[in-house]
Amino acid sequence: MLKTNLSELKITSSWCSYAGSMHGILSSAGLWTEEFWKFYGLSGMAWHFIVHESCCPSSVTVYHWTNEHYCAMDRLGIFTSSDEMFFSPSLNTFKLMQKECEKKIKKSIDQNRGVLVWAPSPCLEFGVIKGYDDTQGIFLTEAVNDPHPDPLLYENLGLGEVPILYCHYVLDQLSFHLEKAIASSLRFGLSEWKKESHIHPQYASGKKAYDLLIQAMDLPKISGFGLAYLLAVYHESRQTLHRFLEWVNVSTKEFPGIEEAVLLYQQVAEYFDQMHQIWPFIADQQEREAPKHDQRQEIKSLLQKAKEREQGAMKAIEKALNLH
Repeated sequence: MLKTNLSELKITSSWCSYAGSMHGILSSAGLWTEEFWKFYGLSGMAWHFIVHESCCPSSVTVYHWTNEHYCAMDRLGIFTSSDEMFFSPSLNTFKLMQKECEKKIKKSIDQNRGVLVWAPSPCLEFGVIKGYDDTQGIFLTEAVNDPHPDPLLYENLGLGEVPILYCHYVLDQLSFHLEKAIASSLRFGLSEWKKESHIHPQYASGKKAYDLLIQAMDLPKISGFGLAYLLAVYHESRQTLHRFLEWVNVSTKEFPGIEEAVLLYQQVAEYFDQMHQIWPFIADQQEREAPKHDQRQEIKSLLQKAKEREQGAMKAIEKALNLH
């Protein structure tokens, strides 16, 4: 049986593949009708700032997927569930896990809801399953930066280069209180900023991520490709946060003083724009050399300025939430 009724489902263009994929799924299902930047900010996903000590591009996906994705969608009144399993040859029941996920994926598609999955194509990003064909044993997929990805065999689900079987299903929707959602997003941003330790010791979040990135500018070996990728991802997220906070400031009076954070995030976004221009992302240069000394020092100076402004914005957000 071939399902093609989700052919209109498209991943929303974003450097954050989770947010772009989920926005596409919800928009296609009629569960979210507003712009991407509001989805990105209100869900809380735009607050992520995660960095590996040598600028590995994996940084942006190193966090607790199951918990954080559930909470991000919960803020928007979207009820979800997920399955997650790291593949190991020692597992006896992995094929049964694949079969169980296959059933859930088909059920979701039959209900006109795509399923977010990890790496449905060779690209190590989140993507979407939007159809299936039992006659060929394949899932129809939507992948980042690939307009025509190859189908995914049922038996290959979760067996990519980084073999994680991760499926995130949309189950239901409830109405939600806007001010409560905004406050939850802001609190999540604060908690990410203040995080003392990350789930992996080579990575850091928030202000400590800034410290790692600043220190990396003086290391002899860092990933030039990874640095460019991180600057692109966080340039977009900081632009989004500026726009999101600007919207919060004009749409509600529940967060007095938030306008200070708006002004500071405008500056943060401008600094990331400058860094992104100094070291732009080039997709086909994964073995790219690191920046030259002068470029590193320029980026380092801008990072220090951005950290100071973001620290000031966080203090303003604390006051707006009456936590200071």
